[in-house]
Amino acid sequence: MSQLEFDFKTLNREQEERVGRFVSTSANNVAKEEHEVYTIENMLTEAGFVKGVDFENTFKRLGLVTKTKSFGYDEDKFETEVTFEDYEGNIVIKYQYFNKSKNQITNENGFIRREGNKLECTSITSQYRAYKPTSLLQKLKDNNAQAQYDFKSHNRKLSILNHTLEKYKTKYPNAQVGVTEEYSRYRTYTLVQVKFENGSYVSFELGSEPNKERIHTVRNTVMDSMSAIEILDMFNNQNK
Repeated sequence: MSQLEFDFKTLNREQEERVGRFVSTSANNVAKEEHEVYTIENMLTEAGFVKGVDFENTFKRLGLVTKTKSFGYDEDKFETEVTFEDYEGNIVIKYQYFNKSKNQITNENGFIRREGNKLECTSITSQYRAYKPTSLLQKLKDNNAQAQYDFKSHNRKLSILNHTLEKYKTKYPNAQVGVTEEYSRYRTYTLVQVKFENGSYVSFELGSEPNKERIHTVRNTVMDSMSAIEILDMFNNQNK
């Protein structure tokens, strides 16, 4: 039975064939990946994408490399040192993403997949489908513009929030002034709550400008201990 000698292990014919198939497949995969990557790059550049700005191609042939690889499963599993063709890198779309938790715009990489004469990059599109390269370029521009808008909008709201907090902390220094959130089916409300020692509080929903907040919730602990007639009398006396 013919055998193939390696540095630390002798392979039988079946193992030798399995390693041979891996070496052959590796060479084919490198060639296929190289062709695919540069096909995508040509499609991007022809559509107006700028290399190094809108996309990055880091694909590189490594030539022949020698590594210890594992083959087979269970009782058939074995390891051996193999020399085969390999590569590193890929091609990605470079896009902007607004990270709300860090309050900053980050530069991210999105995987690209080709379907014929169309390209798919779900990192910058709302639908899981391929687009014409020119349409994908517009999606990239829209995505980056949205990231910039979200960043500015978030900081505008943050400025209004800080202004409102400081205003009520100054006016009512003995009250607890802080931020609470309330959830509904369609949105989350960020509220400023001014709470007093007796438990009474007023919650404000922020406006689009400073000093435009609106009362969202009022809790009067004094009224909790009043009867209906006492509350009605209080309201009636307010009109005198």
